[in-house]
This record gives sequence, C-alpha cells and structure tokens, in this order.
Amino acid sequence: MKFIWYPLILIMGLSSQLVAVELDLSSSRLTFSGGVGQLTLSVSAPTALTAFGDDDQLVVQIFDEKFSLVGSFEDVPFELTHDKNGRVNFVLSGLTVFSIDQIGFNATRRGGQYVVRFSSNSILSDLSTPKGPSLPERILVAVDAGHGGRDPGAVRGEAKEKDLMRIVAEELEVALLSTGRYDVFLTRPGDDYVSLFERRTRALKQGADIFVSLHADAILEGQAQGLTVYTLRRLPRLTLTDRILSQSEIAEIFPAATELVQFHQAQLSLIEHGFVYTKPRSQALAEVMVRSFSTAMGETRDRPLLEADLAVLKNPVIPSILVELGFLSNTRDLANLQRADWRARAISGIILALDEWAENDPFLRTKSDTPQ
Repeated sequence: MKFIWYPLILIMGLSSQLVAVELDLSSSRLTFSGGVGQLTLSVSAPTALTAFGDDDQLVVQIFDEKFSLVGSFEDVPFELTHDKNGRVNFVLSGLTVFSIDQIGFNATRRGGQYVVRFSSNSILSDLSTPKGPSLPERILVAVDAGHGGRDPGAVRGEAKEKDLMRIVAEELEVALLSTGRYDVFLTRPGDDYVSLFERRTRALKQGADIFVSLHADAILEGQAQGLTVYTLRRLPRLTLTDRILSQSEIAEIFPAATELVQFHQAQLSLIEHGFVYTKPRSQALAEVMVRSFSTAMGETRDRPLLEADLAVLKNPVIPSILVELGFLSNTRDLANLQRADWRARAISGIILALDEWAENDPFLRTKSDTPQ
C-alpha cells in the first residue's frame, strides 16, 4: 500500500469574532498502531489548521495568532514557533512522518478534539521499495484545472467549479511531487482563462507523458453523483483529422512538419495513426482510474466510463483523460469537494491509478529502456 503526502486544511465553525484558542496538552495524546500514528489535540474552540511532515518532525500549523498552550505533553519532544504570517507551528520531534492520512474534528462540551492520523516509522520498509512504477525516469503529468478566469464552469451557490478544481490541482501537484516518481506541469496555475487548445499546446511543449483534466459536473434536472472519467470518442477514420484538428492546430503540434498544414493525405495518416495509438493508452488509464478511485473512495457513477468529443482531449501524442470528480448539483458531492479529507482520499486514488497505469504502459517502458 502506498501513502502519499498532501497538505490538509480543516476549518471548523469559525465565528466572526476571533476567540482565543487553548490547546490542552495534558488531555492530548499520541498513539501508534501498525505503522499509523494518531495525534489527538484537545482544544477549547474550533480553529483552522493543517498538518505535514518535515524531516523527522510532525508539524501542526494553526492559522490563529490568539493561540496558547496549557498543561504538559510528555509523549515526544515538541516546540511552539510563530512564522511571519502569524501562523503557530506546533512541532513534534523524533517522528518520521511519511504522509498525513486524515484530519478530523470531534466536538465536545468543552471545545473539541482534532485527530491527525499519519503514516510513520514502522512502514518505512515500504518507502525504500515503493510499489509505484519501476521506471528510471520521473513521469511528467500535465494537470489541467478546468475552466478559469471569466469561465467559472459549473456554479452552485458560492461554489465555482474553477475554484474547486484549482484547489484539487494544486493539492494533486504537491502529492505527486512528494512521491519522487512524478514531475508536474499545471496548465492553469492561476485564475486565468486558458483556451482548450492552449491547454493541449502547453502540455505538448512541456513534453508531458500524461494529461489529466479535472472537472466537476452539474445537471439541471434529475439526480446524478459520483466520479466520471471521459476519453475521446472513436471517430470515423476518413473524417477524423478534419473534425478534431484545425490547420493551425496541426502546425502547432508538429511545427517541424509544415507540409501537414497543406493537408496532404500522407501526413494526415500520420496524425490519425497518433490517435489510433494513443486512444488505447488513454482508455487503459481511464479504466484503472475508475477502479482505483472506487477502491479509495468506494463511490463512482453507475456508468463511470464515458466517451465524448471533448476538445481538451484531442491530442494525438499524449494519453489524455478528463475526470469529473462529482456533481456540484448534488449536495453530497459538493460537500465532499469542499472537504480537505475527501479531496485527499480522492487524490490518493488518482495517484494509485497513475502508478498502476505507468507500470503497465508499454510506451513508457520502451521510452525508459531507450539509451539516452
């Protein structure tokens, strides 16, 4: 089983008036079981916090200047530091933290308890021989956060698809980089409008090995929920190139082959062959994505694998999928997408899928075996 590091931020019931929060160390505890650690922190009121591993430390970062400690904590050495942004760092030393698996909050009469679960020392034997792809080179993943800028995507109340997908993309980037097996290129690193063609072009210019576009769906009538993964629809060969690429797009994808712009049949066959070769690789990635997501989350749609003529997937070079993580029109899906712990589990499922696909993709194996 692989564990991935990712940042988790939990914000619970913050009131408009800041209240001084006390962390009661005497009621807090640290336990271990089977390589999984659990830190339980007793607080006088809810606050916003995140947790991450840093060398041989577990760091709980608290976004509240009005924060104080009471009591004593003797399980492991610790210190309290403040950074320039006003955040308080509760640092526990002597812990080899590989991943933060979950952060939860349990309300009590006297405040509540934050529970931070993490993978620690006794699973370190798995780290030296990870079950990820055994390839000598890091795999470059183009992570595409859907919509952006003037295009909000699906909207439900105050929630916008473009904002949620940007959060997921950034958290996925951190998690992928932390594995040591992947590099990441964000096609939309900010809240900018980027055309669908430009997203593909940026991924091509970066030499991406995989293209994953992140979205959230919505419907006006009926009920739908759960994950859906799209690949490019199969198109008739004779009209394939005309329907999916313009002359300028062909020139951009193959800048050295200017003859392609003239639509010579031999060159069109080359592009068609690219789609024919890439299509099964994309399909394989989509299938393992659904399977891994179901394993990690236990939830997908009744028909989670679909095909569509989506412009962002029209790439004859890079295996490409579009992942709809849920429906903003569904109350449960929307709540899940807004929860850091749910997103973290979803990201874990995505990385498990990428690992399995990369391990079995024949092109990546051929590429890694080619002398440089």
